[in-house]
Amino acid sequence: MGRELEKMGEEMQAQMRAKAGITRVTVVLTPEQRKRILDKYGVAMETIVIDDMAGAVNQGMPSTRPEQIEILAMKEAERKKMAVEADRIVRAELAKAIEALESQGSAEVNEQLERLKADPRFAGGQLGKK
Repeated sequence: MGRELEKMGEEMQAQMRAKAGITRVTVVLTPEQRKRILDKYGVAMETIVIDDMAGAVNQGMPSTRPEQIEILAMKEAERKKMAVEADRIVRAELAKAIEALESQGSAEVNEQLERLKADPRFAGGQLGKK
């Protein structure tokens, strides 16, 4: 359900960007920027995608300083790192909860759990993630 809501939110954002005339600009990071981002956050990034209101970012790109792009990339890398960590915590808590249910020894509950775990959508698909 969470993944479905996330997808709906992304679709709504795309529609709103289109209505507002917001396009997106993809900027390739320099090897040095990629290394600093990887060293600081442990996140490998080749590019950053920037929302562009009325083409202003695209027009100003020739005079944009690399430091400005790196600041945006660092923020995005931090966001990605936090999302991965949150995902890891959710999976660990889910595994503990399932283990607690299974340890109760109820055959009926264990049978239902096995059916649920077979569904890739169960728990927002968290069980299938690595």
